[in-house]
Amino acid sequence: MKRFWSVFVCLKLAWGFKPLHAQDTLFWGSVVAYSAAYTGLWFVWYNGMPQTRFHFFNDWKEWLQMDKAGHLYAAFQQSRLYLQWQKDKKRWWLYGSMGFLSLLPLEIMDGFMVEWGASWGDLVANATGALLATTLYATQQQHRWSIKYSYHPERLSDYYPKTFGENLAQKIFKDYNGQTYWLCWAPIKKYPWIGIALGYGAANLQGSPEKFTITPFREYYFGLDINLRNLPVKKRWLKTLFWLADAIRLPLPTLAWDKQGFRGYLLYF
Repeated sequence: MKRFWSVFVCLKLAWGFKPLHAQDTLFWGSVVAYSAAYTGLWFVWYNGMPQTRFHFFNDWKEWLQMDKAGHLYAAFQQSRLYLQWQKDKKRWWLYGSMGFLSLLPLEIMDGFMVEWGASWGDLVANATGALLATTLYATQQQHRWSIKYSYHPERLSDYYPKTFGENLAQKIFKDYNGQTYWLCWAPIKKYPWIGIALGYGAANLQGSPEKFTITPFREYYFGLDINLRNLPVKKRWLKTLFWLADAIRLPLPTLAWDKQGFRGYLLYF
């Protein structure tokens, strides 16, 4: 249980030792949400697993760094969320770091598991995502740049359901073969909702390198993007909906390149 309480220590450190105002719904909502999420995660995923002393594990060579792209994306989006809805303008830098701090308990819990371990690569990716979101906010560029995600089911995931998920909901998070992570930019100030996107993905991933039966390879993409946050809408609820949906890159014309050559898609997700 001492290891489990590290989750709450991290949450406390995330907000500093000076309590925020009682009416700060973002703060109290975060405490409740993260406490419930990590409590459930511990008992569902970690409880009963063989444990050892805290240690690090080098997993950089696994998944062709697709898992690191996922960590960067998750940290970026969480920091983006806190920076957008934070009320304490004097501590914006602390809200920006929440993308890193909110994921830190996962690495701590992993560090006590015999089969895994804390990952320096994950920590670096988490820090990079949070730093990127905070930098864009501080330089007033957060509405022109973004990190986005898209997913399409891949047939290979059906052969490895324990690794990549047994249903669509699980595959969205676990199937690296169908995931693509995008760096998006809206370059035209007059039309800030029109953007371009550079994407990164991988194919034939099956797990650790020693488990490969077919050779995995990287995939690169270039395509159009729609910056939903900058669409000229006036309804507040619609602005909020578009702001949340802008974490996903919509299906749009895309050019792909990998070791097999170039190919084009009228709509790629």
